[in-house]
Amino acid sequence: MTAVLRLPNDRARDDLATYLGRAARIEGGAVRLQAVTGAGGDAVAVWVPVLRPQTILDDSPIVLGMRAIGAVIESPEPVDLRDGSFDAAVPLRGMLDRLASDREQHRLELPLPVERPLESWAAVSPPRGQWERLGAIAGAELAAAADRGIADVARAVPGNLGTLLVERARTEVWTAPLDVPGASGHGLVAGAAFAAHALGFITDAPAVLSRSGVWLRVSTTAGHVLTKARLATA
Repeated sequence: MTAVLRLPNDRARDDLATYLGRAARIEGGAVRLQAVTGAGGDAVAVWVPVLRPQTILDDSPIVLGMRAIGAVIESPEPVDLRDGSFDAAVPLRGMLDRLASDREQHRLELPLPVERPLESWAAVSPPRGQWERLGAIAGAELAAAADRGIADVARAVPGNLGTLLVERARTEVWTAPLDVPGASGHGLVAGAAFAAHALGFITDAPAVLSRSGVWLRVSTTAGHVLTKARLATA
């Protein structure tokens, strides 16, 4: 039996479609759906990759986007359960197709794609608790940092120079430290600003920067960006 994502209302369905549409413009491979239960009730954490190493020699950090939606996943297959809850990667394009179909037919039940892409990033699980607040970053600072990085990448790869050179330029730009008030000195990479911008997470309110172990999290009311700290070495 096919697992079904049951959404609470039209707004939740359309917000999910917008979020995944933004993610698809970055990378159209897969999305990780993780059923979670907390104080606020059942939810589904929707994870997407923004930056990740493409080869074993790639120095790119893992930068993930996550947005939680008030939804449930029904009729999961045993193979999709981790610690008793649904946790699996599914094709992102397949999700977008199903969301578009559900909108046309005014439905809130989304049959999940049956394919399970093997994605190394989807096996990476940042901590769910014990986050320590480090500070706050103004939304305008995140947006400006993202714009500067995008411009730097464009200048570094004018025209069609090939995938390898493009990836090299992106790695150099987005692995640089994010040197803005509230972020400096914590090992946060510029790619976190790009993720917040590209996924539509930047709001008028400041983003909260937190740490749990080696992980850093940039949080707004629209979503979270998670990445591992990259501290300078002597």
